[in-house]
Amino acid sequence: MDSRASRQESDSPSSRYIHLNVGGVYYMTSQETLTRCPDSMLGHMFTQEKIPLARDEKGRYLIDRDGVSFRHILNYLRDGTLSMAKRTGEDDQLLAEARFYQLDELVDELSIHLSVEGVHYSTTRSILMNHDGSVLSEPFSMKQIPLERDPDGRYVLRKGADGSLFRYVLNFLEVGDLQLPEGFDKYDQLEHLAKLYKLDAIQASLRVGLMVGGLEYITTRGILTRTKGTLLEELFTQSPVPLKYDRHGRYIIDRDGKIFHHILGYLSKGTFDFLPGQFYHDQCQAEMDYFRLGKHIPPVTFSCHDMNDVHRVEKKYQASWKNLTKYKGSLLEEKFAKAKVRQSPPGLTCDLNVIKYILQFLEVGSLDHVPAWTHQQLREEAQRLRLHDLVRLLPNN
Repeated sequence: MDSRASRQESDSPSSRYIHLNVGGVYYMTSQETLTRCPDSMLGHMFTQEKIPLARDEKGRYLIDRDGVSFRHILNYLRDGTLSMAKRTGEDDQLLAEARFYQLDELVDELSIHLSVEGVHYSTTRSILMNHDGSVLSEPFSMKQIPLERDPDGRYVLRKGADGSLFRYVLNFLEVGDLQLPEGFDKYDQLEHLAKLYKLDAIQASLRVGLMVGGLEYITTRGILTRTKGTLLEELFTQSPVPLKYDRHGRYIIDRDGKIFHHILGYLSKGTFDFLPGQFYHDQCQAEMDYFRLGKHIPPVTFSCHDMNDVHRVEKKYQASWKNLTKYKGSLLEEKFAKAKVRQSPPGLTCDLNVIKYILQFLEVGSLDHVPAWTHQQLREEAQRLRLHDLVRLLPNN
C-alpha cells in the first residue's frame, strides 16, 4: 500500500480519522482538519506522498513536538478561532508551535503588533507582561487591550521617546538581559525610554559603579558617554568595558577620586563647580586632560574698566582660567586664582587700548602685529599687572 493510500485508507467511518502521537499525547482527528491550511507543514504532511511519517507500535503517526499545545493547534484548524488558547497563558509556547507548523495566520493572530513612535514591532503578550509594574504590563494583561490602534491594527505607543530603541526593551523583556551592540552610544535616550515605561530593571542595568582613587561613585552609562571624544565615552561604549573591577563589580579607575567628582559634575550638568585656586585648578586641568575633557573647560568672562576713562567704560573679555593664572605672582593670578567659578569673576581696571595684546600673550606666550605706538602703553600695563615675561618681550623705547 503506498503512503498516500495508507493515510487516506478507505471511506469507512472509522478510517476517515487519523490517529496521532504528538509528544506522547494521543489525538484523533480528520484529514480534512489537518489539511485545512494546505500551505502549512501539516497540510503538506497529510496530502503529499513523499513525506515519510514514522508510526508508533499502535500505528499512530509520530510528531515530536509539544503534545499539550497541539490541542490548541487542532482547535484552531477546526474552528479558525483562538478563544481557548488565549485563556491558557501559553501564548509563547503556542506561537513557537504555530511557527513550526507554518501556520502563518495563527502566528499573526498570536503576535502583538506595535507601533512605537512610528517604528513597528511584533511580540507576544507574555513578553510585554514580563516586568510587573511597568507601563506595558497592565494594558497587555487585559483581554481587551485598552490602547489606540493604527489603520493596520497595530497598538500605538506614544511616549515622546526614540522608537528605534524599543527593540532593546523587547529583547530585555524576553531574555532578562540588556544586550547592546558594540559602540552603542544612546544610553541617555535608552534610560529616558526605560523611565517612561517604568522599567526599573533596565534603569538598574544602565547604572555603573566606579571606584576612582579609592572613592566610590554611582552614575549611568548615559552620563559617562554623553560627551563625544572623551576617554570615558570610548571606554563605556565598548562591550565588555576594558577596565578591571572589584569584587562588588565597580570599575576601577586609578585617578584622583576627589577631582573625579567635578568630572562627573561636568558630564552631568555641562558646568564646572571646582575652586580654581592655582594648585587645585592645575590638578583639575591635569585630570580633565587625562579624560580628554580639557578642551571643554569654558573660558572666564570678566569685565574690564578703562583706567583712562573718567566714565569708567566697561567691556567684557574672555580667557581661560589656565591662562589667567599661569604667571605666578602676577596681579591676574592673584585675582583669579582664589575666585570661585560659581561667583562672578573679579573685574579688572586696565588700559583697554592694550588688553587684547595682553590676552594674546597669555594665550600663546608671544606678541604678534603689535603697533609700535602701543609699546609704551603695553609696557606700563604689563609692569602694573606684574607680567614680567611680557615686559621682557617689549623694546625699551
